[in-house]
Amino acid sequence: MNKNRLYKSILFLAAITLYISCSEWLISPDTENTPINNFEILWNDYNEHYALFEERNINWDSLYTVYRPQVTDEMTGRELYNVITSLLANLNDGHVQLRSAFGTFFSNTPTEKYDSNFSINIVKQHYLNNNFKIRGEGRFTYGKIFNDISYLHISSFGYGGLSVDSWTKDIDKLLNDGTNNLIVDVRDNQGGSGLNAYSLAGRFAKERILALYTQTKNGPSRSDFTQLTGWYLEPEGFSLTSKSVILLTNRFSGSAAEHFTLALKLFPNITVVGDTTSGSFANNIYRELLNGWVYRISIQKVFSAEKICYEGIGIPPDIYVKALPLDAELEQDIVLDYAIELFE
Repeated sequence: MNKNRLYKSILFLAAITLYISCSEWLISPDTENTPINNFEILWNDYNEHYALFEERNINWDSLYTVYRPQVTDEMTGRELYNVITSLLANLNDGHVQLRSAFGTFFSNTPTEKYDSNFSINIVKQHYLNNNFKIRGEGRFTYGKIFNDISYLHISSFGYGGLSVDSWTKDIDKLLNDGTNNLIVDVRDNQGGSGLNAYSLAGRFAKERILALYTQTKNGPSRSDFTQLTGWYLEPEGFSLTSKSVILLTNRFSGSAAEHFTLALKLFPNITVVGDTTSGSFANNIYRELLNGWVYRISIQKVFSAEKICYEGIGIPPDIYVKALPLDAELEQDIVLDYAIELFE
C-alpha cells in the first residue's frame, strides 16, 4: 500500500475507533430521550472531541451559557433543532453537520457568503466550443483550449460507483493527450474522497515528498491531541510531471479539494490561480443523539508541509483573480482567461 493511501486508511481507522469507544454511553437505556439530555450529549461530545476551537476562535463554555438556558423539556423538536443549529452555526465549520427530521443543517455554507462566479456551461460553450468529454460518472469535464491547452474540471472527489483506480484511470485516459499545458479546475468542488485527491496528486510527483501534518483529538481535555504526524505523497499512476500546470480554485473549493490544492502547491511547475479556498480540512466522525438526529464532529487539525493551518482561513492562490457576478452575464470566465494568458 503506498503512503498516500496508507495516510487516509489510518485516519479512517482512527475515526472509527474513536466512534466505537465513545458511543456506548450515548445509547444507554438509562438516559431518557429529552430535549435537555439531547442538548447536553451534543454539547459535551463537541466539548471533548471537537479539534478546532482554537483555530476558529470559539469559547465553547461561553456558548453553553448562552444556549443551554434556552432548552427545556417542554420544548418541541423544531424548537430544539433551532437552538442546536444556532449553537453549531458559531463554529462556521463546513464539516459540522446536523441531520434531523427537519432537514440537514451545515454550520458553514459558502453560498451564504460568496457568489460562485463559476459556470461549467460557460466553459463548455465558450472555451471548449462544445467539444468536450464527460467521464468519471459526470465528475470530469475534459476538453482542449486552442488545441495546446488541456482543460480538466473536477466537480467532486467523490467515489460514486468508481474504485480509486477506476476514478484516476479515467483521468489518465483523458490527459494522455500530448499537450504540454494543463489547467485543472476545482472551482465549486466541495470535496469527496481524500483517497481520490491524493491518488490524482501523485500523478504530479516526481519523488516521495512530505505533503502535510496532522494532529488528531485523542482525549476529553482541550489539549488532548496526538503528536504532529507527517504524511508523504509518492509518485503514482500516469505521470503529469512534464506538463506546465495551472490549478483554479475558489471559495467553493473545500475539503478533499483543499487537500488536493495543498499537495499541488508543493510542485514548482504548478501555479494556483483564482480565489482562496473554503478552509475546511478536518477528518470527522458521525454520532447519533437519543432522538435519532445525526451530527458530525471535526476531530483533526491539518497543517501544510510548512506547518501552517488553513482551517477556517482557506488556502490563498499564488495569483489572486477575483471574478465578479457580472462575468457570468457576459458569458466570460476571467479566471480562466487569466490562466490561458499565463501559457502565452
